[in-house]
Amino acid sequence: MIMLGAPVEGDISRVFALSAAIAAVAGALLTQTTQFVSPATLSFQRSADVLVILIIGGTGRLYGGFIGAFVFLVLKDWLAAMSPVYWYFWIGLLLVLVVSFFPKGILAALETISRKARGQDIGGEPP
Repeated sequence: MIMLGAPVEGDISRVFALSAAIAAVAGALLTQTTQFVSPATLSFQRSADVLVILIIGGTGRLYGGFIGAFVFLVLKDWLAAMSPVYWYFWIGLLLVLVVSFFPKGILAALETISRKARGQDIGGEPP
């Protein structure tokens, strides 16, 4: 928008203020719910898990985070039950495979497969 000449400074300030307010409300609710706050709440492990969830699900998609969280949590529980010590290795392997074969995430791959299937059903090329 800047390249088009639109004034965005006010919009950017409002968006940052809104995101800070939402983060403050989320932090207050977390504190009230858990009755405890520690530095571990903002640890690297939690940030890395969120990043892995977004990459697996697909960045740039509205529901990519939801799909990624579902896949991550189901696999975490399943793999931790099978191998409590090495479950994070398998999540890392999944991350490498997703980045290698589905660079836009699982959701984008599912959308592509769905689009191709619908295109074959109607007898023409996919749009």
